[in-house]
Amino acid sequence: MAAIRKNRQFPTAYKLKATKLAEGGEGVLPVARRLGISRKLLHDWIKARKAHGPEGLNRKRGPKPGPRKLKPLQPESNKRSALAQANARIAELERLVGRQPLGYVIVGGLPVSPLLTLFATPGVCIYMDCLGGWSRRSRAPSAITGT
Repeated sequence: MAAIRKNRQFPTAYKLKATKLAEGGEGVLPVARRLGISRKLLHDWIKARKAHGPEGLNRKRGPKPGPRKLKPLQPESNKRSALAQANARIAELERLVGRQPLGYVIVGGLPVSPLLTLFATPGVCIYMDCLGGWSRRSRAPSAITGT
């Protein structure tokens, strides 16, 4: 059996011929074996050709350019509870937030980082030092009581 190579690119004419052979009665598995490709790949080509014609065999993988539309909430029905609808809306909004560029997060964190470094950290250290001094003074033997 030949070694399986990933990310091979096939010309459109090759894909068109393969899909016609498979749909012509020869079957997907024999055609895929003879051409040295996977059944899934051949099924994907057939599906793309049926959906978009021969131009569908040239389409690139991955998300297509342009704005993505969020799925609208389904109209309220008695079958779905309010909790299920809220969970669906939360999932939709989380997907939307996940698409935000990371640059917003980084730029937003730039002013906060120096503030924490310059003010909050020393403030906490001074407070802990004062608290430790107070604690030591309260446990120290008193000169007045003689203990």
